Amino acid sequence: MKAVLQRLRDLSIRQQLTVAIALLLTLLMSLLVAYLVHRQSEFLHRNSQEQAHGLANTLAVSSTSWVMANDVAGLQEVIQSVAREPNVRYAMLVNREGKILAHSEPARIGLYLTDPRSRLLHSAPAQVMVLANDSQVIDLAVPVLGGGRLLGWARVGLGREQVAASLDGIRRDGLLFTLVGIALGTLLAFLIAQSLTRGLRRLVQGVGRVAAGQRGFRLTFRRRDEIGRLGDDFNRMLAALEKNETEREFAEMQARAAQIELAGLLARADDSRQALLRTLEEQKAAETALRLSEARLRDAQRVAHIGSWELDLVNDRLWWSDEVFRIFEIDREHFSASYQAFGDAIHPDDRERVSRAYQDSVANQTPYEIVHRLLLADGRVKYVQERSETHYADDGRPLRSFGTAQDVS
Repeated sequence: MKAVLQRLRDLSIRQQLTVAIALLLTLLMSLLVAYLVHRQSEFLHRNSQEQAHGLANTLAVSSTSWVMANDVAGLQEVIQSVAREPNVRYAMLVNREGKILAHSEPARIGLYLTDPRSRLLHSAPAQVMVLANDSQVIDLAVPVLGGGRLLGWARVGLGREQVAASLDGIRRDGLLFTLVGIALGTLLAFLIAQSLTRGLRRLVQGVGRVAAGQRGFRLTFRRRDEIGRLGDDFNRMLAALEKNETEREFAEMQARAAQIELAGLLARADDSRQALLRTLEEQKAAETALRLSEARLRDAQRVAHIGSWELDLVNDRLWWSDEVFRIFEIDREHFSASYQAFGDAIHPDDRERVSRAYQDSVANQTPYEIVHRLLLADGRVKYVQERSETHYADDGRPLRSFGTAQDVS
């Protein structure tokens, strides 16, 4: 299967389109013919069953009086009238014990039916019985009733040779129809593929000419479909390529001139490089000093139990130093950095007082200082002293507050 698919992929686009459409048509036509044959088969078999039922019912109704009178000659006349119908293989009348009272073959009169299918009638209820229903025959028995009791059975066997012949004819016509459809569809697919790939071949040739170094030509397409637009795009691409190559040549000339100038600049750049290295070394030393200062600040805060914090009032973002996290005994990874989250850590009895004091300091532009309690997760209580100041915009809007928190427990 993989080899077949690989061979299909190796075909040209025109061949792939033709093969794909032909295979699709074959599948669709085959499914259509199979569906029609199936539906016609059901219709013909149903008609033959209805015909057998009608003949058996007619035979049962017509023979009731003859069975009750035990008139064999009359029964035989009724049988022969039914036997003359098309496709009837046999017709018979049997009593409840399976004895043949009348038959389309008179030599069978007086015999008993002993085959397994016939023995089903001995104990069957008084209703229509289908004894056989296949592609060859439909064997159907209808009860003969008289005075409300079962007298016997009217049985008709209808051959289905004509049904089979009709289905064979339908299959032949369907096959012919399928072959003609596939042939016409394949021809149409070939013509469509030929039309589509003609433009593609011209594009492929154009690409080959460009790859070989040719310039200054254009492809002309009279069609306005996708291939025509693709050809227009190819021409625009070729024009852009020619323009880029011209600009590249000009740029190469400028680059050569710049190389000469660069050689002089490199000589002068050495001094600048040395100065830059000195600046970088100074910056690195400053960064090292800054990190050392930050480490010392952290150590000092840890020893003094004083932490620092900053609150962005515009974006509601709160920053704590490491010592504040230790004082509040809060995991940095599980802390939502906001004023609301800070308030949740305060003892419930102090929250309103702390909030009011801070809001008043912001509103009155005064320093903020307060001692309040913290309610820790394990129920312990700490006392913390807070101090802060607030910076404001030119129009008086508060921008940010910064302050300290000290454990005074």
